[in-house]
Formats: sequence, C-alpha cells, structure tokens
Amino acid sequence: MSMADYDRAGAMLAASSAVVHFAGPRPPALVEKAEATLGLRYPESYRRFLLEYGAGSVGSAEFYGVIDEHWDDSSVPDGVWCTRSERKQSRLPDHFVVVGDTGGGMLYVIDISEPGGPVYVLTPWDLAAVRQRVADDFGAYFLQRVSAVLG
Repeated sequence: MSMADYDRAGAMLAASSAVVHFAGPRPPALVEKAEATLGLRYPESYRRFLLEYGAGSVGSAEFYGVIDEHWDDSSVPDGVWCTRSERKQSRLPDHFVVVGDTGGGMLYVIDISEPGGPVYVLTPWDLAAVRQRVADDFGAYFLQRVSAVLG
C-alpha cells in the first residue's frame, strides 16, 4: 500500500492550511546523484517523495531528503548530509538512509536491504540496541507523520 499511503498523505497536505514547508520538486539527475553519493538506490515511494517534495516539514514533523548537491556543507533536513554524517560519527551501516529524527536523539531510517524499504527508529550512539519498525515503507511512514500533525 506504499503508493496509496503516499497519495493519501499528499492529498492531506494539499487540503491543509497547516504550516507546510518543502524544498519543492528535485530534478531526477539530482536524486540520481544523491543515490550515487550514498551508493544505493532509494525505494520507490521515497524516490517519489524526493522528486515531488525534496525535503521539508509539516508542522513539527521533518522529512529529510534532497535539497542540493552541497552535501559537505549542509544541515537538516538534508538527508544525504545527515546519512553521511551518521555513517562517519556513529558508524551507521550503509544500508540505512536517514529520513528524520524523533526529536529525542533517535533517527528514522529506511533499511534498503529489506524488501520495500521499511522504516525503523534507532539510536545512533547504540546501533546494537533493538531497533523498532515503525512503518512497512516510506509511504506508510509519510502518512503516519502527516496524519499525526494534520489529524
């Protein structure tokens, strides 16, 4: 149901008067460059998010993504910068892509090594700790987070 969930979240955003800030559509070449930089291929629903929204927030819910190609000199909500930073600082495995944070120091990550790219919450300073699956894919995660803010 990834794309159906994704589409429901998009419809909620379109109908909302809430504070919504997104970078806007990113060119396919930039998304491909981000994938090459991280050495992976994004799951379909996350790739669509990047192409349509880029990165941004809905109220207090931030969605990390692709802003531009200045990954060495960036910050949140740049998901490429954040993923690369966590790979260096906390030894985040290469099969995770950071797509957000909980606000309490834990990260939302897509596990691209699993079919569909489920989203987990994990603690970057203790990667051996149990990780919690929060959504079957990015589309479901996007809907959950948008629904939590917009009701």
